[in-house]
Amino acid sequence: MEINYNEIMAFTNIMVFPHKNPDGDALGSAVAVALAMKNLGKKAVIVIDDVINFELRYLLEYTEFISYEDALDRINSVDLAISVDCGDIKRLGRRIELIKGKPLWNIDHHFTNDNFGDYNSVDTKSASACEIVYNILERYEIEITKDIAEALYTGVSTDTGNFMYSNVTTRTFDIASSLLSKGIRRDMIVRELYQSKRKNKVKLFSKCLLEAEFMFENKLAYSVIDNDIINEIGCTFNDAEGLVEQLRDIENVCVSLVFREVFDENVNELITKVSMRSIGDIDVAIVAKELGGGGHKAASGVELKMPKNEAVKKVVNSIGEKYFK
Repeated sequence: MEINYNEIMAFTNIMVFPHKNPDGDALGSAVAVALAMKNLGKKAVIVIDDVINFELRYLLEYTEFISYEDALDRINSVDLAISVDCGDIKRLGRRIELIKGKPLWNIDHHFTNDNFGDYNSVDTKSASACEIVYNILERYEIEITKDIAEALYTGVSTDTGNFMYSNVTTRTFDIASSLLSKGIRRDMIVRELYQSKRKNKVKLFSKCLLEAEFMFENKLAYSVIDNDIINEIGCTFNDAEGLVEQLRDIENVCVSLVFREVFDENVNELITKVSMRSIGDIDVAIVAKELGGGGHKAASGVELKMPKNEAVKKVVNSIGEKYFK
């Protein structure tokens, strides 16, 4: 069920939840929604449970962010939860506990979304969650301020690969044009997103690209990152953001994978986070969904409760069986 304007106005205290390890679209849509709700006279905060990527740090200046622990102290007074860019409710991680018993508005563009909210604004034809948020604000004539426009532009840009991906439509450009007309600091956004890489991130990319493995006549490329590499370079796992696209852009590569082995304190064991990208007819979302993850045809991911070597074998074999036999 889609939410209507009167229903939005009936709520007064809101928490906004981007998916865990938020990217530009998740964080941008969360900021835009929170600002829009505050401009309607409501209390609104964004709940995160992760370290924000260096390239997205400027978004933290627009509105209030709180931790999972702080949210626990405030949750009783909340009368609406809003999830953004979550293809599956599990993408909220342990924050799922916060929204139990609360009305949930689910704003998303992933085809894996099963309309898990009480209210659902799900449009799989939109290139980004930020496009959907823009459409909602436009439909209900809610003002799109300069700050909201900058947050939305962030998500539109990042989820389209700076307007290079096949998910771009004429509507995407119409929305981008409208956001530019709000006087946004586009040069600042571009610089922060694409031209401000930390030196240690560059070192990580260099090492991973040099040591990348290629299979199936160089059509699949993958790289593996673990704590040893992170400690050697002095970077963080967040610095791997964007590496999977670099691998995808190598000549002849159709599928790229990045495996990040981390210790999960919640389950007290090693898990492996897998990022997947593809071009052409290869649909990595099918593979991701079969393994318990999700995403889009050309960009998906999954978390596997196994160490890196097992994860590499499982994912590579799954893709090989499906597309490179």
